[in-house]
Amino acid sequence: AHPLGDGAWEVLLLGLKPSSEYTWRPTLAAGDETVSGATKAHVTGDSSTLLPDADVELLDDERSTRGYLLLTIVENPAAVVILDQDGHYVWWHLVPDAKIGGARLSPDRQWLYYLGEVEDPGSGEPVGGLLRVRLDGTGLGQLPLPQMATHHHDFDILPDGNILLLLHDAREIDGLEFVADQLVVVTPEGEEVWHWSL
Repeated sequence: AHPLGDGAWEVLLLGLKPSSEYTWRPTLAAGDETVSGATKAHVTGDSSTLLPDADVELLDDERSTRGYLLLTIVENPAAVVILDQDGHYVWWHLVPDAKIGGARLSPDRQWLYYLGEVEDPGSGEPVGGLLRVRLDGTGLGQLPLPQMATHHHDFDILPDGNILLLLHDAREIDGLEFVADQLVVVTPEGEEVWHWSL
């Protein structure tokens, strides 16, 4: 739950199956007192026309954690999705007319970061970049990373919220151009805090 001000709160309901009706009632407990609000009903959206069918095969039910799977659909349509243990889409973010790579959930569980295409500020051409979307759908953006024009293929979110990126590192040695790799750590705002050229 997140406070909105003036005594109002917002609760994000995640993990709901598509095309399903849910009935819910908010309850607030403080000390020995409990207060419940009105019962509400909600019908979730339909994913069947937007995303391909997903099949999940559970190989060992006793060892299953009954959790969720975060993955990306690279193209046609490109999307970052979360599946439940039954293979139902319970969250998705479509990225039209683009190809995307891996995705990670932020430690505070508020943002999904993913590799995708962004517009190069200098040329206006599409280049690789790191994008993010809030799970509640209210925020979408890209990190201001000038090095992302040479992004490689992977990244990770560190426990402190900073982001570790594997980037290309173009160099000139004795008049010859080489492309090596570098590891770069940036803040969630895109400020570089560390790098190491391989």
